[in-house]
Amino acid sequence: MSQGIGYCLAALGPLAVGVLLQYDVSLTGIWLLLTAVVLLAAVLAMLAGRQLVLDVDASGRFVTSSPAG
Repeated sequence: MSQGIGYCLAALGPLAVGVLLQYDVSLTGIWLLLTAVVLLAAVLAMLAGRQLVLDVDASGRFVTSSPAG
């Protein structure tokens, strides 16, 4: 399901560029916007790729910790 949602979001990219061009946004502005999106995706990917483990502590609460290794 997540792959399908990703493809649907990706399909909005060319549409968004076309809409921005219709509103007379310059190519530099579009480039800056797309660069910001790529940088945001890179930051979120680095956060998602952290090596954390979800554990349950003694009181039954979920806590995150680094894997023992």
